[in-house]
Amino acid sequence: MNACPVCSSKLNNNIKKIKYPSIGGHGSNSLNFREIVFCNRCKTGIAFPCISDDVIKDYYEKGKYWKQINIGKVSKNAIVPYALARARWVNIESLLSQFKNCKNIAILDIGAGYGFIGMFANESKKIDIKRYTCIEPDLQMWQCINSYWQSRHNGNKMEIKKTLCEVSGKYDVVVLSHVLEHLNDPLSMLQSALSFMKSGSILLLEVPNQDYLFKDYTLPHILFYNQNSLQCLIDKTKLLETVSISGYGKNMTISPLNRNISIRQRAVGKVLGVLHGIFPRKLLAILYSEYFGINRKNSNGTWIRALCRKK
Repeated sequence: MNACPVCSSKLNNNIKKIKYPSIGGHGSNSLNFREIVFCNRCKTGIAFPCISDDVIKDYYEKGKYWKQINIGKVSKNAIVPYALARARWVNIESLLSQFKNCKNIAILDIGAGYGFIGMFANESKKIDIKRYTCIEPDLQMWQCINSYWQSRHNGNKMEIKKTLCEVSGKYDVVVLSHVLEHLNDPLSMLQSALSFMKSGSILLLEVPNQDYLFKDYTLPHILFYNQNSLQCLIDKTKLLETVSISGYGKNMTISPLNRNISIRQRAVGKVLGVLHGIFPRKLLAILYSEYFGINRKNSNGTWIRALCRKK
């Protein structure tokens, strides 16, 4: 790689490098990343050595990611993804109410995971969802998404695709949550997403905030953003207006995700784990939101979230 995939600046031999965090996770460093190199201009971190798009595609389509996080165990409750999705949906819903007629809303969720965004949209009392399209290459996750929609007898509003190539039409909302850090060419993905948006459509972007600073294990992240570099990427499209962009979550130095988590934080986490299966999911989501600071704006938080509109 000769240029930064975010700002296109040339990468020279004098760039900063650190060891790629890949210890203490759910398996070995199967993508063989050794270092993170940093763009001198926008400070984006880039995993090295580079891997091809075919290797990335194979990694997700063959279930290597969800297998590592033990989907059979996590899918039973999935409280943290649920709480995170709820926070994102609150932001989206607020913006929809402000800018758009909230009837017959179509949502495109790229990298949908459990499909919780669609679930919250479907249960919203403020909007009327017409269509929810998931892009999710992992077939194991299809079962999680289908189980919700089919149990409510409105599966006709939901469709699951493996790639964007299978999608057609225009959408009022596009979600790219924790996707851009997994790509060699994030600008291409943003441009593809824009092709499915009408003027005034809403785009939610979320990425980890420089998680190499506080995690021992960041696989399979390829790019490591800061708030300025994510804004730089948004600006390069020339078709997006940023409504808001901010860090979220507890300060990375004291976050439960920190490699040096305190004894107190660790104890609280174990108590929350014991409560799984005892407390209802909505109550657990509130507790976990407080534990991770999910709804808390913080420039040094663990995530970066941007809300944009297509010009």
